[in-house]
Amino acid sequence: MKTAKRRRRLGTLFFFIPIVLIVAVIAYAVVTGTASPVGTLIVTAQSSARYSASVTLEPQVTVGTQRETAPHTFSLDQGTYTVVYSSLTWYTTPPQRVINVTAGKTSYAVGVYDPTVETVSISGNRFSASQLGAMHGVTPVVWVNKMTEPTIIFVGSNAGVEVQPSQNLTYVFRSTGSFVISLSSSNSTSMSVFVV
Repeated sequence: MKTAKRRRRLGTLFFFIPIVLIVAVIAYAVVTGTASPVGTLIVTAQSSARYSASVTLEPQVTVGTQRETAPHTFSLDQGTYTVVYSSLTWYTTPPQRVINVTAGKTSYAVGVYDPTVETVSISGNRFSASQLGAMHGVTPVVWVNKMTEPTIIFVGSNAGVEVQPSQNLTYVFRSTGSFVISLSSSNSTSMSVFVV
């Protein structure tokens, strides 16, 4: 008789232990979820390394209703946010990013700014532009040879570079100043690049 009662009690105990554990796990999840509804979003911006070394940039960024200068760490309620990067002179603006922020966790958004490329065509021993502006260390200037014969391009006082038909020369100016660009032909025109 006592053994049967003991077995019933043990059976009841083994039945309720899993239920108590499940309820405890659910209660813990609810308490921790409501106790820490805030997540972190770290927003940074940098230039691409396509033409020169990547550097950290400081554009304005908008996340939800907050507008700050990158790099910046946002504390946000759990949810989905759109990160909008502002435009910067000499760069193309990165697209908006949609980021999910989870309570108690850190999310990241990196905006990569490509430099604006200045392209100049060469045809008939002439440049398609007589002058243009560039940012030193940032703006790639691309001269495209659209002639049927090779040409030599002189950038300032540097030695000339031969460019075959349909090929190009890409150059990033490393210092400020005004530079004269010329071709090897005696009847060619020159152009100026003003670098800031």
